[in-house]
Amino acid sequence: MHKIPVTPDTQTKPEESKSTRISLVVAAVAAVLTPGAYLLGLSYYQGYLSAFGVESEGFPISTPDVYVFSYQTVGYFLLMLGEVSVKALEKVLSPPLVYWVSATLILLMGTSNNLVCPLRLVKLPCPDFVL
Repeated sequence: MHKIPVTPDTQTKPEESKSTRISLVVAAVAAVLTPGAYLLGLSYYQGYLSAFGVESEGFPISTPDVYVFSYQTVGYFLLMLGEVSVKALEKVLSPPLVYWVSATLILLMGTSNNLVCPLRLVKLPCPDFVL
């Protein structure tokens, strides 16, 4: 049989290591998030100045300051999100609604044998205290 000579073109490539893939993903995410953070900070700065009726061209801002405004914007967003979620939990856990939800769950568990004893789903005997 005739063997093909091994040259650099015909050699098989070694598989990429896991750390190389992870670093590529991190680089891709950073390449997308960096300009996005810049635009977010710049729009926050321009909006802040326009709230006072001031043009942003009159007060130029450095790039690091834009990223600081971006950080503040994300912080304000997370604080607002926390407040909204706390208010939603307060409404859900208010006494009339929590009573209705609890009663519905108890009713469903009492009427459905599979919810009372999930062992029946795999055809195992249920303990006596469940029946």
